[in-house]
Amino acid sequence: MTYNKMDSHQRPPNVQRLSSNGEGIHVQITPLRSWTLAVRRLTLLVFIALLMLSSTSFGADPAITLIKAARVYTAKGKPLQPGMVLITGQKITKVAKSITPPKGAKIIDLGKGAVMPGMVDANASVRLASGQSEITREVAANYSTYVSIDIYQRRFKELRAEGTTSLAILPGTDSVVGGIACVLKSGSRTRIVDAFAALLLNVCSDPRSGNRSRSRPDSIFVRQPTNRMGVVWILRRTFHKAKSGNTRTSYLAGLLRDKRHIMARSRTAFDIRALLTIASEWDFAPTIVGGEESYKVAEELAKRQIPVILSPLSPSANRGREGTELVPNRAAILKRAGVKFSLSGGDLLNQARFAVRFGLSKDQALKAITIDPAYILGHASRIGSIEPGKDADLVALSADPFEFTTKIQWVMVGGRVYPNTAPRKTTPPSTSKKKK
Repeated sequence: MTYNKMDSHQRPPNVQRLSSNGEGIHVQITPLRSWTLAVRRLTLLVFIALLMLSSTSFGADPAITLIKAARVYTAKGKPLQPGMVLITGQKITKVAKSITPPKGAKIIDLGKGAVMPGMVDANASVRLASGQSEITREVAANYSTYVSIDIYQRRFKELRAEGTTSLAILPGTDSVVGGIACVLKSGSRTRIVDAFAALLLNVCSDPRSGNRSRSRPDSIFVRQPTNRMGVVWILRRTFHKAKSGNTRTSYLAGLLRDKRHIMARSRTAFDIRALLTIASEWDFAPTIVGGEESYKVAEELAKRQIPVILSPLSPSANRGREGTELVPNRAAILKRAGVKFSLSGGDLLNQARFAVRFGLSKDQALKAITIDPAYILGHASRIGSIEPGKDADLVALSADPFEFTTKIQWVMVGGRVYPNTAPRKTTPPSTSKKKK
């Protein structure tokens, strides 16, 4: 029922009449009685009290925990041998070779085991409840992965069992401007790290997939782009509208004005070069996602200080998406050129071991799955290494992390220990849903 069209005697007493502004009818609700507000406030206070009681009294982790290990890999220098980590609540408070246990502290002794920082996946494969992309539009700057995520899905348990404690969830590839990525924890009472981590662009062939032109307009896919040139054209047109004050792109204009983090999914060398040209024209510094052929333009990326979030390393593939030429040592090539990069896409520890086989040092490989992705995501002050003041995100190992026989014993996220009982893996979601 539309209240604006009702007579005053028909409207409920707590509804005021407001005129339409062209975007819909806005109705203002006023309190029926003062006691209604009092009841609501009392209910809210009781809920907060119960929440605090449950978090402090029933099954809560010890306030102080001391972890002992034969090696502590901090990702900020040489490992401590032996080493200890003191945790208070959800934060790391001290890291040293020897720490006197505080009174009442819970002590976890790993013996000959090791401790490393919780791994950070800057491009995790996680299903979104509303689909990976907003497929009805080619420019979906306000599509948010954060509001579409189901934090109770099995995939979070799988990633946590692999040692991943923080992960970035990116939109899919169906739109030229894909939407907003978020950063979450794989566990802990507080999951959110950054609801607005970056705006994702797709400078690749994916947005044109399934589109067609010069036919009956009987589908939303009768539209541009239908080729790579169309992808670049839509991107330039969108940026131009945003800069010129077009009201339909005001949200994107705000992102560009505030110099927010921009990621761009590009795989081939020529798409990466096209992206760098657009970035120069519109004065932004993107982070490349995928970068299968980034090793071909490594010097240019290093010169412009463009970081790369690499697609998963594979020991068997020699051809990647869009026919890209894969080389097993692309991480080592980027490192030699001076490009900051991270490994991504799940199973990070095995990827790091593979990268060591093809040219990376162990220290470099460890950073590529911990502190470097944290830096790329803009949260190195909170996650990615074992340092005082950072989140208590740790992985306990049976031995050296780069030994293939080493097992993950448990994972700590925000000071809470999760035993390593890995669930059966599910199939990672595809980033594109279009059908021809």
